[in-house]
Amino acid sequence: MSNLLRAERYKLLRDPIFLICTAVMFILGFVMADGYREAANGLDSMIPVSSISGMFNSAVSDISLLTLFIPGLLALGLGNEFSQRVLSSEVASGHSRRDIFLSKAIINFIGYNLVCLVYPVAGVIKEFGYFGAGDIADNCLNILRTTVYMFLLTGALFFIAMAASFVIKNGIAAAIVTTVLNFGLMMTFVYA
Repeated sequence: MSNLLRAERYKLLRDPIFLICTAVMFILGFVMADGYREAANGLDSMIPVSSISGMFNSAVSDISLLTLFIPGLLALGLGNEFSQRVLSSEVASGHSRRDIFLSKAIINFIGYNLVCLVYPVAGVIKEFGYFGAGDIADNCLNILRTTVYMFLLTGALFFIAMAASFVIKNGIAAAIVTTVLNFGLMMTFVYA
């Protein structure tokens, strides 16, 4: 199992889609951070942000649209592994299907959640000088709580992508199904 985890981590860290998503999320987080400063000054109609943890919470709520596409990219990558017979060769080399599935689930869950976390962290880095540290214990607790909630939300969307990839076994079809299902779920949450 440890060899599979290392192999999956190696593949993920060298996947160009993963690296591009991480870079784009960092740039977006860095560029969009000024909007939270305007909200703090009351120039925007949003609820004023008065601390670094409030800014982090606002940034996490703003990435929900971006989290629609990240599981689709995951489904595309996993579906391509099926179509290129990568999983068949892992099974043929003596690994159990359970270990293969768990290693892919663990590494991709952590990796793609970190991609989603890059956006608010980039904003916090940029606006730390403006908001300051404030009450460090309260800010850290609030950021930790928000991160756990974000991991739960993106985890649910992530496992839809995993299931679609393992059932459909085609990268493009799995990505389309994942994105449509996630969009439907998001609209249900918004309008229900």
